[in-house]
Amino acid sequence: MAKKIILTSILTVLAVALLLGIIFRWPLMLVYAAVREPLAKEKKILYYTDHKALESELVHFAAIQRWGNPDKKTEPDFFYGDDQRLPPLLKELKPSWVEIRDDRVDVGCGGAVFDKSRNFGISVWRNGLSGWGTKELRKGMWFYSDDKHIPSRFAFPW
Repeated sequence: MAKKIILTSILTVLAVALLLGIIFRWPLMLVYAAVREPLAKEKKILYYTDHKALESELVHFAAIQRWGNPDKKTEPDFFYGDDQRLPPLLKELKPSWVEIRDDRVDVGCGGAVFDKSRNFGISVWRNGLSGWGTKELRKGMWFYSDDKHIPSRFAFPW
């Protein structure tokens, strides 16, 4: 009799857990995607992007938009991630924004929903400037992360 009660209790708990999983699957998937997407972008920037080609595209873009202009501005030039003027190689990273200053180009790829400290991206510095960031990808090209975290190539999203 006791075994029957224990078995019934276990089956009831499993049925309730399955039912809750079915009911809450969409919110759970959205939370998982919100956690996973920034990490996937970070890993794409760090390990699966041709840094030399990206640096060349960004320097060329900055030269056309700002660095080649004789008039100097104090405010940076700002572009949203969906701006049609962005180079195709840069659009593949799906940046949130691009900012061109006199000394560098910053590409912001963060914008996490639940954790605002997860701002990250790339900074490409003008020729001759070594620059700074969280991890140097090439001379004058840095990955930056506000929380100073650099994910492993094989890191899990949690």
